[in-house]
Amino acid sequence: MISKRQWLRFWGRELPLPKGQPRILRSTNLPLVDPHLKLMVLWSPKSACTTVYTWFAGITGRLEDVLAHSTWPHDHRTAVYEVSPETKAAIARNLSTYRIVRVFRDPYSRFLSSFRHSLIYGLNAAGSIDWAHGRLHRVRGYSLSDFLTYMEHVGVVSCDPHFRQQWHPIEEHLDPDTVINVSRRNLFKELNRVERRLGLKATDFSSISWLHSLEASRRPARIASTGADDQTLLTIRNAKGDDPWPDEASLLTPKARERIEQLYARDFEAYRRWL
Repeated sequence: MISKRQWLRFWGRELPLPKGQPRILRSTNLPLVDPHLKLMVLWSPKSACTTVYTWFAGITGRLEDVLAHSTWPHDHRTAVYEVSPETKAAIARNLSTYRIVRVFRDPYSRFLSSFRHSLIYGLNAAGSIDWAHGRLHRVRGYSLSDFLTYMEHVGVVSCDPHFRQQWHPIEEHLDPDTVINVSRRNLFKELNRVERRLGLKATDFSSISWLHSLEASRRPARIASTGADDQTLLTIRNAKGDDPWPDEASLLTPKARERIEQLYARDFEAYRRWL
């Protein structure tokens, strides 16, 4: 069954602009919007976001500016793209006829990435540092279960974006045309398919060597199948690769999976078809 938005698009009509659309769009990770391509990309930190922004910058003619601005693409996104007058104007347009691409990651593996991120960079979750003080210590270590308890206290709606749910409130109003689960699909091939639908030349991702090197540097340096589980204390040394990082199967015990499903229930509900 087609959605109301798709039906109206088919008949050449537009849905009304959702009330407070710019506010809704900025309520969490600001989508990538281009009015010339009539494209909106919904993305999330810890879900191939660097590749997604690099791709978006390439197809919208911004890649040279991104590379000139910094070696870290997100510096350009936050300091240039998101604050530009063009972006502010773009998110105020009626987006009901735009092609909407949602890129997400399996919530289980994403949570493990968020856990490791918290060990490397610390916690920054909506005023809850005091709650975590003395309980989650990167040197002494804390377990996946400890981090789950922390996130259950904080919530996943308005916390640090690296730990936040992936579902975006704009999805209550506008249905994605394309949903890509980067844990199950080849992201490069899926983005090339989007380009074909837009009538664009396919991006040659194999030629962007710096992006591959950058993404590889962010994965665990040493992964080991061990007797670890969701109660095992891990430290910044594990997260950075000085000591091995346990494999996913070890950490994702049945209890941990159950708690992740409850914590990120909105993501599991929204993207169940693609899991």
